[in-house]
Amino acid sequence: MIERPKMLWFGRPPSEHDLREAKNRHVVIEVVPPGQQANFRHARAAVFWATPPHFESAAEALEANVVGALDEGLFLHVVVEGDGQRKDIERVLETALPKGAPSDQRRLRVGPVEPYEGPNAALLHNPGPVANDRLEIKVPANVVLRPDQRLLLQRAFHDCKAIDLHPITGGMSGALTFLVDATLADSNAGSRPVPFFAKLDVPSKLRQEMRRFQEFAEHHVRWYLRPNFVAERRIYGVHQGILVGTFVQPSRSLWEVVQAGDGPRHIRSLFEETLAVLRQESAGAASDAPGSVVEPLEDFCKHDRVPQERVDAARAFGGTVHAPRSLWRKLIGLPKQKWRRSAIHGDMHGENVRVRKEDAIVIDFAQAMNGPMCADLASLEVWLAFKVPLDHAVDREAWREATERLYRPEAIDFAMTGLALEVTDGLADSCLREIRLLAQASTHSAEEYRRVLALYLLRHATFPAEDGCREEDEFRRAYAYWLANRLIVALVAAHEPQMETV
Repeated sequence: MIERPKMLWFGRPPSEHDLREAKNRHVVIEVVPPGQQANFRHARAAVFWATPPHFESAAEALEANVVGALDEGLFLHVVVEGDGQRKDIERVLETALPKGAPSDQRRLRVGPVEPYEGPNAALLHNPGPVANDRLEIKVPANVVLRPDQRLLLQRAFHDCKAIDLHPITGGMSGALTFLVDATLADSNAGSRPVPFFAKLDVPSKLRQEMRRFQEFAEHHVRWYLRPNFVAERRIYGVHQGILVGTFVQPSRSLWEVVQAGDGPRHIRSLFEETLAVLRQESAGAASDAPGSVVEPLEDFCKHDRVPQERVDAARAFGGTVHAPRSLWRKLIGLPKQKWRRSAIHGDMHGENVRVRKEDAIVIDFAQAMNGPMCADLASLEVWLAFKVPLDHAVDREAWREATERLYRPEAIDFAMTGLALEVTDGLADSCLREIRLLAQASTHSAEEYRRVLALYLLRHATFPAEDGCREEDEFRRAYAYWLANRLIVALVAAHEPQMETV
């Protein structure tokens, strides 16, 4: 007997041939009368036989059930008779499903259709696990799960009696990420497995994350220094999907390690050991061709998202402050230069690195790509330099003056050669020094790093301020915009005589 043996049937009643073909494949047809609520729990497929005189009832049933059926993992087999009916059903699907939704879980056929096609599609389809509607899900009071998110958890953790969700914060993607303490329903090795992590987000984003993980991390980062996903718990619904993997435990975030004063050696380990294979310089003619070092990062820097009030706040720091579009144009208008290329993580910050003993473990490869080798260093530097510590007070003016010195062009050049580095505060200073020394080996020139730093300063100004320290974080993001403005203007000014000559 196959798992989830039912095939729900809507519209034209099944014929004797249909019943026989289903029985030959150990599939049980269950007819759902018009207007009746369908039960998807033990079904693997649904047939909507929308031919006259049953077209209207079948089309209405599809409208009512398409999202629920796909969220439960069913394959949809839709049969119509002519082009007019086909177009109407296509409109139903376009309305119900997100743009660009994959079509591998549904099939629309214009008759005549052989009786074996529906049962055969059902047999070949893997619907995934049945939702465990008795699963006890514990969440903090401030976390609200939507019905489709609960369903995903019930399916992904179908073999559990209970799961206790602890939110993991730090990202800006909008995903819900949890540490999951699970209690298994039946296990010879004990009911408490190692903790999981679960990430709920838009299915297209999760599919992209898995593709990039497989391309950039699976064979390029040692298995104990990256996430390890549990394939059978990975489920994609219509509007939400879920990825599940084993959580790094016990571990601390890199930001926690930095605050404890032990950041530099783990930062060096992160780039020289964890990401060593990933950061091998790209080979080939394209790697030596001059170009713009910031253009490959355009998708990371949504410059048009800098709030106008933040631009206005930056003007209070003095001097001429240009609009975000103008700054971006100045950056991409700089003369071409040779720059070092490699694969990059793409979203490197202190919460995307977990430290366990001596290992720096990288998570979340959703933004991995090929780009400037120094991009991850610049991303981490800006994140650390502007992160607001919540456990001790910081003198805002002293921080501003130190950060102003840190991002002077000459300070960037000096630090990359190991000379004196002005620092922001006692937490991050040695980490920033370590990052800039690593940047020396990741660039052809200090100007290459200055261009990328300018982009990440601009990028920092595009995100909303964090809730726990909104006022201070808003001040720092406005200041990051001011510093990006100053750095970009200095880069342009350095090339003005050359431009005039040309």
